[in-house]
Amino acid sequence: MQSCNSCDCVITQSQRSLTCGICSNNNHNNRHCLRLDNNNLSGTDNKFTCYQCFDICLPYNSIDNDSLKADLEASQNELYERNRLDNLVFKPFLHSDNILFNGNSQDIDIPLNPRTNFYSSQEFNNLTQTRHSNSDKLSILHLNIRSVRNKFDAPKEYLNSLDHKFTIIALTETWLNNNDYDNFEIPGYKSTKLLRQNKIGGGICIFSRDDLKFKLRNDLVFEDDTDDTENLFIEIINEKSKNIIIGTIYRPPINRFNKFENNLKTILTKLDKCNKPCYIMGD
Repeated sequence: MQSCNSCDCVITQSQRSLTCGICSNNNHNNRHCLRLDNNNLSGTDNKFTCYQCFDICLPYNSIDNDSLKADLEASQNELYERNRLDNLVFKPFLHSDNILFNGNSQDIDIPLNPRTNFYSSQEFNNLTQTRHSNSDKLSILHLNIRSVRNKFDAPKEYLNSLDHKFTIIALTETWLNNNDYDNFEIPGYKSTKLLRQNKIGGGICIFSRDDLKFKLRNDLVFEDDTDDTENLFIEIINEKSKNIIIGTIYRPPINRFNKFENNLKTILTKLDKCNKPCYIMGD
């Protein structure tokens, strides 16, 4: 049986439902679950978009003119900050603020000009074979899945097509709730999940290879998360070398950039004091 993405109740055969054309989640066909007013109940199976996807695609659809004007004024300052950051040249070993890397950094193998490419499954398999990749080397994979419920089989099939087994796999926008906590697992991995509370959407899941020991780093959380920005950090425990910190961050499109930047600076300062290798992924 399918459950309603809004109320989490089972949709019985006698009840009408609508399936979102974007996220493929099902919703009871009533005003409460569709979050529609008394004069706006409409939609078909072929053209229905749930309120959650509607808010993501059109984030300003439900605010009044005064709120929109305030957001636009704030965005002007944020645009200046973005332009300033876009013009910066990232040179980690020459960073004057000494926040991201210190003089005793052990990350000497990080390339100053990293190469990025897209690979098919076969090309990736050929690459890992050429470089003699093995499970002892740290490898991480991130995917914004936008609802695990209806898309979980696709990434699992993709992982099965690869010869390489990633050390860490992270998913953002899982859209899970307490009822789904134990339902979505990857064989050979242990999961750590962060659920968005009292609101639909968001969510982070980190899958760590089941032979690894790790602990949660609850101290590495954003101090101000009022804009639904989410982050989850774990620390991999190594017996013969330094522990490694792995983090995943999700920043919603409507999040205030200045607030996010301040939160990120706080996290980076804490990480610098840890003096351990750290890898952060997300979107």
